[in-house]
Amino acid sequence: MFGAALASVLGWFYSAAALDHARVVNTAKSRGDQSAYLFEAQIYYRNWHGLNAPPVAQPRNRMPLYPSFLAAIYRPAWTDPEFFEIAKAASVYLSLALVAITGVVAFRYFSPLPALNFTTIVAFGYFIFKAGYAQADLLFYTLHFLSFVACWQMLVGRPGVWRIVGAAAAGVLAGLAYLTKAANLPFAAVAAAVPAGQAAVALIRTRRASALHVAAPAVLFGAVFLLILSPYLLTTKRIHGQYFYSLATVIVWYDDYASASVAILSYGPDGWPPGPSSLRPGPPKYWREHSLADIGGRIGHGFRDMIAVSFRGYMFLSPLSLSAIAAALVAATRRSIVAGLVRRHMALAVFLLVYAGLYVPAIAFYEPTSGTGTARFLLAHFAPLLFALTALLTHPEVAAQRWHAAGLVLTMQQFHWMVALIWAADLIFVLPHRLMTTYGGF
Repeated sequence: MFGAALASVLGWFYSAAALDHARVVNTAKSRGDQSAYLFEAQIYYRNWHGLNAPPVAQPRNRMPLYPSFLAAIYRPAWTDPEFFEIAKAASVYLSLALVAITGVVAFRYFSPLPALNFTTIVAFGYFIFKAGYAQADLLFYTLHFLSFVACWQMLVGRPGVWRIVGAAAAGVLAGLAYLTKAANLPFAAVAAAVPAGQAAVALIRTRRASALHVAAPAVLFGAVFLLILSPYLLTTKRIHGQYFYSLATVIVWYDDYASASVAILSYGPDGWPPGPSSLRPGPPKYWREHSLADIGGRIGHGFRDMIAVSFRGYMFLSPLSLSAIAAALVAATRRSIVAGLVRRHMALAVFLLVYAGLYVPAIAFYEPTSGTGTARFLLAHFAPLLFALTALLTHPEVAAQRWHAAGLVLTMQQFHWMVALIWAADLIFVLPHRLMTTYGGF
């Protein structure tokens, strides 16, 4: 009863505050690609109802899932300002449903207090700031997080049916995430490569063909992921000559947003100059034209932006920092326990390391051409990071530990209560002002 009452109160407060932010702060649909999403939604509506002859192909910049959501609620009688206001409100209620789904996952994996902390940190740490925008971000963040958790299950679940179910679910969710934003393609590659590598190691060690069954999750994940995407990829190949083409994969290889914008205007929607493929933006051309110092300076600039956006705006830094510090202290003071967990779940450890090692520098590299900084891209990985930290801090072997300091006996349960109390104070004294003074579209 208490849990249902608390969820109702928090849900009401979340919706009311997010709608107020959308009304007061998000007043210009021209900011944050919102006009583009609204326009594409109208294209989809006209395509679905036979009003475009022939149907208009969707540009390979913004992906189709979120515009389809907007198209499903669109009515031609609405004016553009009316559609903008309705889309903002619909996005708030969609985000509330996404928070609820995230909460269900958290309570499935963690005990009640850490699960409540996790859910409210996601909800009020950054979701509430971005809820009232006609953007795909929160839908992508949630689908990416769910695919991350399914990959976790695929790698650490009991051998057999549970890993197969995890692999299939991860493939579906990763495919839907890609149809929301193409930014999870490297994640999908890592999710397929790690269990495949695990199978290769098992085959080398045992030299038995039966070890190949370890590769089943990787094969199933890849097959389901491609099956979900196949209609979209085949159309992309027909139009642009590449299965995984998106405008972002072109823009990233320019030096800054201004030069990328000029190229798009000059060369058309592909952003590719005429002539041989060697002239097209890409890793070989970028490597030829830039030194290691250039590349290092660009990544360093992106790192500085990550630090800046983590300190200003939004609300996630304080609880995330507490969890990271606690995890570091556990690793330092209980090395044998952490080492044992790593040995028993080596595939998961490799997956997490490769995932972080790939995305952190990639986001930093993309920053100069993003036009909006790193925040929108960095936030996609907040929930997976917090989930991994919480999983460590709530693991039974860690939760059973006792620490002695200044005559006190400290436990992980006390830590979770400390986080809850500090976070509650932040919500009461910091969130109201910050929410109404922070633009959440970037």
